[in-house]
Amino acid sequence: MGRRVPLDGRPAVAGGVPVQMEGRPGVVFERSREAEAFERWQMGEFESVEREFASSWRSALSELNLEEISRAFKAQLKQEQRPKNLEDARCLASHLMSAGGMNFRSLQLAITLLSAPRQAIPVIVQRWKLGGRKSLKEWAPFAAHCLEVDLFMYLAMSNGLISDQRPSNLIDMAYLYYLPFARVFASTDKLHKRVVPLFLNERQSFAWGPELKSDLKRADAHFASLPDEEKAKGLFVLASSPPLEAELIVGHWDASMGGWREAERQRSVAPKPPKDSEAARKIIEKITQASDAAVALARAGRAGAAPRDPDHMIIQRHIPKQRGKWRMFSNEVEEAEERRLSS
Repeated sequence: MGRRVPLDGRPAVAGGVPVQMEGRPGVVFERSREAEAFERWQMGEFESVEREFASSWRSALSELNLEEISRAFKAQLKQEQRPKNLEDARCLASHLMSAGGMNFRSLQLAITLLSAPRQAIPVIVQRWKLGGRKSLKEWAPFAAHCLEVDLFMYLAMSNGLISDQRPSNLIDMAYLYYLPFARVFASTDKLHKRVVPLFLNERQSFAWGPELKSDLKRADAHFASLPDEEKAKGLFVLASSPPLEAELIVGHWDASMGGWREAERQRSVAPKPPKDSEAARKIIEKITQASDAAVALARAGRAGAAPRDPDHMIIQRHIPKQRGKWRMFSNEVEEAEERRLSS
């Protein structure tokens, strides 16, 4: 429908409120509904509408006849075209998306398999025609990615490479829709372990859940062994980078956070000077003013379209003071926040 979704490893976030700070355009993102829901779910709190939606979704999935769908795909393939392994299925799905003369066919497949709303279909087709009848990968790259995941799954099912007897496979495969917005994909699901690496680009990596959990335990043990005065600084300072004992995490950190080792070395030999408290106070004051303005605009229903190239961006997050045995911030930070809230 025209909303461009950049596939560059950053999550697409909705709900930004445009504000002006000293005459320069910016955007404020309040805590999203997804973040609020996630916090409730962590505490075992689910709203009735969420339970009903989850129940109806699982019911709809269980009614899908995957066996019939896989037979239909198998009937469309010649014997020599049928994928012999998951790598073949991945290549075939990619080929179907980029084959010459398949532009309109790919658009039709996306509309069908991704269940586009009926009322939107004429608008989508008209936009595609006016846009030069391009390939789906060029014209709507995120829709193309989702379609490629679905095609891969059905092609793999057509030759028994993925079971067509488990509707839950549809849920598991849907997680791959999020890949364009991630740098590391972590999972304990065996299907993910088999298929996710086939879709990763050179900037992405896969972390096998059991190995990641073991590494997290090693990191926890490392930080727990530090002196109390170090732990009193809070986890944000204490664990700003992983300990070398956590080899798997360090490997992913190397890939995503280039230069961190040298930065850590510099900090160890030349600690940062104390921050200018007055400069920090002014920055916090500006952030607070922009956030308050965004709240007022949103409540008044006067929030316009976000600028294409904002000068600054504020993303609000709520972080607890403590997670398990770990304090997140130092006493000084907590006291400063309490003073700010009470003023």
